[in-house]
Amino acid sequence: MITNDAGEAAMVYYMPVQKYIQVGSSEYVFVPQRSVSFAWIKPEDVDKVLSILGGCNCPNSTKKPIFKYANQAQYNVWHGIGR
Repeated sequence: MITNDAGEAAMVYYMPVQKYIQVGSSEYVFVPQRSVSFAWIKPEDVDKVLSILGGCNCPNSTKKPIFKYANQAQYNVWHGIGR
């Protein structure tokens, strides 16, 4: 898990678009950049964010988690490291 100096976890949204979510009193915006939608999430909200399900609203579809921890490659791409 990638964290910053404040202990927040690097997380990504499954689609490369801007996504706003509210978890309790905290608000997060996943900002797309270089095809990665990224946000820093407070430690106390990580499990709640990971439990958010989404996906197709088609009949017989199964909802799946839409947020996950950012891996090193996603972090590097979003921050423009290695370009």
